[in-house]
Amino acid sequence: MSEYIYIAGDSPLQTGAVGDKPRLTKDSIVVYNTVTDMESFYFEENRDEEGEYFSFSPHFSLKKYQVSSLEVHLPQVGDKMIKNSQKKAIDQLYLYIKDYFERSVATKLEILFCLNGDEENTISFRKDVAFSELKLTDLYYLERKFLTITK
Repeated sequence: MSEYIYIAGDSPLQTGAVGDKPRLTKDSIVVYNTVTDMESFYFEENRDEEGEYFSFSPHFSLKKYQVSSLEVHLPQVGDKMIKNSQKKAIDQLYLYIKDYFERSVATKLEILFCLNGDEENTISFRKDVAFSELKLTDLYYLERKFLTITK
């Protein structure tokens, strides 16, 4: 099972790669300076094969706009020191959230951190926070953590 982050919002969410920094792209060849530059979240929408929306988790109150991504090196709750790849991941997730609130009329975002397949299991930790009060440590990975962020 893989660690995932699931995000639900009240406005459309960005999909695709978030955080990769290619140095050169030519003829389908992509070159990166470092492995860390290559790593990124890749957000996919909550649509089935027929293009219909579905909810990733019954815990989400926001049903239509949802995305998911493999968790890419987020620090774990309790980590005292973090590696460069973890710093990049946490910064990219924070910037994703910031961009979401800045580019849309969005007022609310929900994030579920859990193993793929555990989306329906009981929440282990729940927190509500205003974006202006959001700390990077709020975005650290904890299995079945549910975070609600308001504008």
